[in-house]
Amino acid sequence: PDALYATLLQWLPHAQAAAAAATSAAVAGLPAGADLLPQLATIDGLDLDGALVVTRGNPQRLARLLRMFASGHAGDPAALRSALAEGDRQTAERIVHGLKGIAGTLAIRRLFQLASSLNNRLREGEEIAALAAEVDLLAAELAAVCEGIGLLPAGDEQAS
Repeated sequence: PDALYATLLQWLPHAQAAAAAATSAAVAGLPAGADLLPQLATIDGLDLDGALVVTRGNPQRLARLLRMFASGHAGDPAALRSALAEGDRQTAERIVHGLKGIAGTLAIRRLFQLASSLNNRLREGEEIAALAAEVDLLAAELAAVCEGIGLLPAGDEQAS
């Protein structure tokens, strides 16, 4: 299949650079974007093997999803703290639950564990003041993950 794909890429109306990169990766037996793997492996808390299952082994797709995650969730700790300060448990729980879900999907394990714990404590009705230390841990972990994602090279966000 890899040889067939490489041959088809030569004949389909694609940019020559993209075809050459895909062909060389296929010939080498590596997925397109394999050069991203070492950089992805440095992201704190990311289970790379688990994350690649989600993207069917496509490092470029994983990097794109991680960039989307970072841009969409980097502000969650501030929103969470604001909701908690206002006593809005429902909004706080929604924020944490969403973060837990996407962290689990993308195999960002420590962040998933912290968000799961905080989500459970919110659901159990624990006092908001007692959650401050756990919110701080969650914020620090998310910041570390987003920092690692920010070090990834800019990519073609149109790639699937």
